Amino acid sequence: RTQPVPCCFQRATASRPPLCPNTATTPPTTKLMRPELLSNARLWATASTTTRPAEQATVPATAGSESGLRLARFAGSAFAALGSTSQAKAAAKTGRLAVNGQLAEPARLLVAGDEVTLSGGRALPSALQDPKQVAARAAALEHDGFRIWFEDDELAVVHKPAGVHSKPYRGARHLEAALPALLGPPCRSTIDALPAPSAVHRLDCRVCGLILVAKTRGAAAFLAGELAARRVTKRYRALLAGGIGGGGDPFEVREAVGGRPSLSIFKSIEATPHLQLGRLTTADLEPRTGRRHQLRLHAAALGAPILGDDLYGAPSGGGAGASLYLQSTEVRVAHPSGGGAAAVHVTAPEAARFARRRERARMGWE
Repeated sequence: RTQPVPCCFQRATASRPPLCPNTATTPPTTKLMRPELLSNARLWATASTTTRPAEQATVPATAGSESGLRLARFAGSAFAALGSTSQAKAAAKTGRLAVNGQLAEPARLLVAGDEVTLSGGRALPSALQDPKQVAARAAALEHDGFRIWFEDDELAVVHKPAGVHSKPYRGARHLEAALPALLGPPCRSTIDALPAPSAVHRLDCRVCGLILVAKTRGAAAFLAGELAARRVTKRYRALLAGGIGGGGDPFEVREAVGGRPSLSIFKSIEATPHLQLGRLTTADLEPRTGRRHQLRLHAAALGAPILGDDLYGAPSGGGAGASLYLQSTEVRVAHPSGGGAAAVHVTAPEAARFARRRERARMGWE
């Protein structure tokens, strides 16, 4: 599964924009956008009207021994159609979860004997209900460097451009607002399809690179479990402001983040002389735990923060919001279908701006 798998929707064959472009040009207009974008958005909107029968689950007597059993946690494990706590929270917020016949909030505390009902509706989020708006956002995202590296009926691996949030955040531009136009709905198991594609992990807004996207509830639950069990391999490429040693061999960084144990693997790839910093290090980073800003904090702890990281000590000189030289370049995960299915393994090339920055350093321009 190293190449996109054909499905029942059209895929454009035109070349896509370069990854993480540094120059801003005019986004495509509605008349210039690919027709497949609007077609896909309409297919997801149509599929979201498909409903499944309501399901019920009773909180067992053993739940009384669990302190603080909340609705989202219970429903995420009790209903296969949800499969995770995050999906259960989303269902409760859209009025699909009830306790003893009454709609309830995700944080509702449950007691033994409570009857929890999951209704069959699959309402599309309000931001995704207009296919034309979704398609327009998708065209702008493609213009900024979005790319699909792998896709089948259950999941996708896509490139998120820098400057875009992975999930909805305070009304800012985010990846999920455009995914229904960029990815086709599943051909099979439409009852299991999510209302819209969902990113199963996050990249910081200023970080570009590979991100896993689920298209079905089963895939979302499976990938959430793999991430929780730390069975997903993720590798990043970074430019560090300084040297990190190691002699080119991988080494561990175990600096606690937010008071919690954290582990990252660092490996120096290339050292470039730099007039101001002394040395610019190209490195591969692999987080073994998933703390907020973990790689950025671990690089700073080594005395070589990531170039462009004005929060942890290495501004790039471009002012607020300038490029952060961190890119997700590799992801490997077992496929949700299991059995003899090959693992999904995607490796993306380093963005061109990394090489340009090294060349500037070699020329003595910075």
